[in-house]
Amino acid sequence: MSKQFEHLLAMAELPNVTIQVRPVAITGGIEGSSFTFLRFSEVELPDMVFMENLHARYYVSGRRSVEAFKAAMDRLCFESTTPEESVDFLEALIREL
Repeated sequence: MSKQFEHLLAMAELPNVTIQVRPVAITGGIEGSSFTFLRFSEVELPDMVFMENLHARYYVSGRRSVEAFKAAMDRLCFESTTPEESVDFLEALIREL
């Protein structure tokens, strides 16, 4: 498992990657759900959300739906450790293994 944490640390150094750890003690919100918020550098391309499960893949592009996912993402980021704290957390996990 330390190799996975080391990979996350390497990815955290990339300019287009942000890693934040959400404490297990925080409940509520979107447990059991995962999604990828897609934001494009081309202004003419709207933000989208990508979700998948065992049976299907979904792209969400409706403005109101995307705004709801954006609010969920903002809440997750607020509740999570900062990127710097997350790197410290992963480094501590690696030392413990």
